[in-house]
Amino acid sequence: MRVALTATVLLGVLVLGFTTVGRAAQGQEIQAGITTGEKLTIAFDASAAGIECTVIAVRGDFLGCQADPQSSGRVLRDHWYNLKMLARIDRPVQR
Repeated sequence: MRVALTATVLLGVLVLGFTTVGRAAQGQEIQAGITTGEKLTIAFDASAAGIECTVIAVRGDFLGCQADPQSSGRVLRDHWYNLKMLARIDRPVQR
């Protein structure tokens, strides 16, 4: 009888554990509704000036920004930022 009770409790704990596990980052909704191609200004300090960003992708907690094509004579590099590290995301006003 004790074996059956122990097995039932263990099975219940396993089922509860599987139902409460979160989804993988790829299966989650895009952070803050940010979409590819959107132009944002991001800042690491709430009172500091921000960095212009054209979104190339959002992967989990990371935001990919396209390199600025106007920076002539420089090697163009895309930048990835951790959304958890940002203090502010500004969007242009939609009217």
